[in-house]
Amino acid sequence: MARMPAGLAPSMGPIATGLGEIFMWTVEPKPGALNEDGRPYSAMDLRTIQDWIVRPQLKTVPGVADVNTIGGFTKQFHVTPDPGRLVAYGLTVRDVLGALSDNNSNVGAGYIERRGEQYLIRAPGQVAGLDDIRQIVVGMQGSTPIRLGDVAGVQLGEELRTGAATENGKEVVLGTVFMLQGENSRIVSQRVADKMVAINQTLPAGVTAKTVYDRTTLVDATIETVQHNLVIGALLVIVILFLFLGNVRAAVITAFAIPLSMLFAMSGMVLGGVSGNLLSLGALDFGIMSTAPWSWSRIVFDTSRGGSTRPVLRRPVRSGLTSCCGRRAKCGAQRSTAN
Repeated sequence: MARMPAGLAPSMGPIATGLGEIFMWTVEPKPGALNEDGRPYSAMDLRTIQDWIVRPQLKTVPGVADVNTIGGFTKQFHVTPDPGRLVAYGLTVRDVLGALSDNNSNVGAGYIERRGEQYLIRAPGQVAGLDDIRQIVVGMQGSTPIRLGDVAGVQLGEELRTGAATENGKEVVLGTVFMLQGENSRIVSQRVADKMVAINQTLPAGVTAKTVYDRTTLVDATIETVQHNLVIGALLVIVILFLFLGNVRAAVITAFAIPLSMLFAMSGMVLGGVSGNLLSLGALDFGIMSTAPWSWSRIVFDTSRGGSTRPVLRRPVRSGLTSCCGRRAKCGAQRSTAN
């Protein structure tokens, strides 16, 4: 906090909400598709494509908080040391860990200046496969190097998982995009959908990323439902009020409550920065359809007949006051005599 610039007060907060799941897709192979080894794509192959090709590109889309994946198997390289061989060569598990760490990293080597330009030099040292791991030198016995494959077993493995995703009874790799809090779900969903089209062009042959849920479709359907309900509701209000009130003018005036209420509500949402999501549109729909026509029906009914909806306050009549007012002269005389 002491190093923060003046006027800045950082605070913890969620970057996504429970309604942030705006886009889902599955990574699936086409029928008969084969991987580089000439074998059908496995769940591990599909998960690797999701983690290293699809996910990094989607995280660059504006408004995306994170990309989660479920299903498939996370690819791992398992190194299993043999205690007997380690003892025979005078090595320990710590020697194996140190050799793996030292021989699996990229190192910068400065730059070379030539003709006024600088060429950066980088020495990539990351292993690329099982054979590279087996060839890592763990120690020396005289002039003979002891390689990792001599003291440990090296093979492909899978990370322990806690769940899976299925589609039509078949396991698939499912990805989910989470939206940043405060963003517009419809706009972000459209961006992700456009990006998904470009991502499909970078996938290996025979593999596709198929969209299974798009918030844009749901929002458009919700807006269409609201519009449909408003039109049908206005017509029903006019017909029902005409049947009960017997006055076309009263029915039409009451029906105007629906678009006017919608206009005022949308204006307040725009001024307050409230997005048109599922909750706000649903609340507008039910609130306008049930409350506005009901509250206006009696007012329009009474007004159309020249009546008044204000209650008339009537004072109670007191018999003593009436009899006294009927004999004003006598009451005045009695008061004078008393004085």
